[in-house]
Amino acid sequence: MIFWILLILNSAQAEEVTVNPVTEAPVAEVAPITHHAITAGITVPQPLMLGYEWIDPEVSSSIHFFAEGGYFKLPLSGKLKSFSIWSVEAGARFFPFENCWFLSGALGFRQIGLGTDISNLKLDGVSLANNADLTLNAAIFDLAVGGQWSLSPKVAISVQLGVQLPIPGLHGGSTSIVQDVPDGTDLSVDDSDALSRITNIPIPEIALVRFIWYID
Repeated sequence: MIFWILLILNSAQAEEVTVNPVTEAPVAEVAPITHHAITAGITVPQPLMLGYEWIDPEVSSSIHFFAEGGYFKLPLSGKLKSFSIWSVEAGARFFPFENCWFLSGALGFRQIGLGTDISNLKLDGVSLANNADLTLNAAIFDLAVGGQWSLSPKVAISVQLGVQLPIPGLHGGSTSIVQDVPDGTDLSVDDSDALSRITNIPIPEIALVRFIWYID
């Protein structure tokens, strides 16, 4: 009996035990999240700019794409009756060192309007016209440097200094004269060359402060 018990135990130890390998579940890849933000800036020459900004990690987290626009009109007194400006632009801000400093480039369009009182222009004591409106248009390339700092995970502020460069061949202006008492006098002038030279002048662009609210 003892012999048979030892023989059974020896056979059991000799059998190989097969262990099924544990298969780990594949880890799901998390898709990069695109960040979106609303911006508002106090700038020069456009007093107020509102815009939209987005960051696409699949392109680069160091590039912030944006589109901005604004409109401002100021009534004045005296011979200069009003001043207005509107502009739109779209481009990108590049953070080359992945810190607070960035370079910015954009393409856009700017229109400046001036309304003047010319009621002192008279013929035989009769005012020929009351107002003259001057319009200056320019397609622009905007180049700037600046910095951006986070106030919280959802809010940041930035400042920016740059220049608006008129695109050759895509700038100019016009003058319109409103005659209250038309008498056949031709008040039109050929000022296209002069206005083209004026609108060809680069002007500075300054973002005194820009607020960025991330909405995702």
